[in-house]
Amino acid sequence: MQSDYSLSVIEKVDSEEPVFEAVINWVKHAKKEREESLPDLLQYVRMPLLTPRYITDVIDAEPFIRCSLQCRDLVDEAKKFHLRPELRSQMQGPRTRARLDEQCGQTSALGEDLSLYRRARWRRKE
Repeated sequence: MQSDYSLSVIEKVDSEEPVFEAVINWVKHAKKEREESLPDLLQYVRMPLLTPRYITDVIDAEPFIRCSLQCRDLVDEAKKFHLRPELRSQMQGPRTRARLDEQCGQTSALGEDLSLYRRARWRRKE
């Protein structure tokens, strides 16, 4: 089933953690209506770019993730990205590319001022 919502994320984030957290918090806000949209929305989270520790400590522990085979498949993709670096060239796609800085077209570096980042908004599809 396709989601009635889309995630519009400003391309300036220091990591994918706030993107993942925005998706999970949005679903938690209205669990009954939104839980079925989670696999579709997680497609926008670039989980392979998260640290292995975040994947295993935070994402693996999230009950919404544990209860969905489609979500688990996305987590498995991220783990494979880290566990099999020799396969990374074959795994290229939207979830393995860093988000770009809108203004200068360069990848945002970790450690930059976080006040410039973490801007995400939800909008209803028309």
